[in-house]
Amino acid sequence: PRDEEEKRLAEAVARKEEEIMKRYSEEELEVARYLGIDPVIEHELMFICQRYLEAPLPSPWMEFAADDGTPYSHNPDTNETTYLHPLDEYFKTLVKKKRGSKFMEGAGRQKPARVRQAYSDEVVEMA
Repeated sequence: PRDEEEKRLAEAVARKEEEIMKRYSEEELEVARYLGIDPVIEHELMFICQRYLEAPLPSPWMEFAADDGTPYSHNPDTNETTYLHPLDEYFKTLVKKKRGSKFMEGAGRQKPARVRQAYSDEVVEMA
């Protein structure tokens, strides 16, 4: 009985996580991984990923493509070239600020084990 309950719970959690992950494009998930955002636990931060993808290059940065098609940015004023978005540090800082702000209150910012338990309890209620 206990093993069956744990199995049912694990399946319910897996279904819920899959449902959440389907909400996002592969690009958004890639940016989330890069910025250290867990889309399941920190779904309220996923808007940052979309903003990251939509952010225009600041002036005077220009976008080019390497021989293999990989995009990169170049600043002709400083002669700096990067494969990262020039606003990369801004977005990383934004993630940290949002994690520490009132924005995250009540959004599951507990210790990871407690988050998973609270999340599991919610899924069981839904199942």
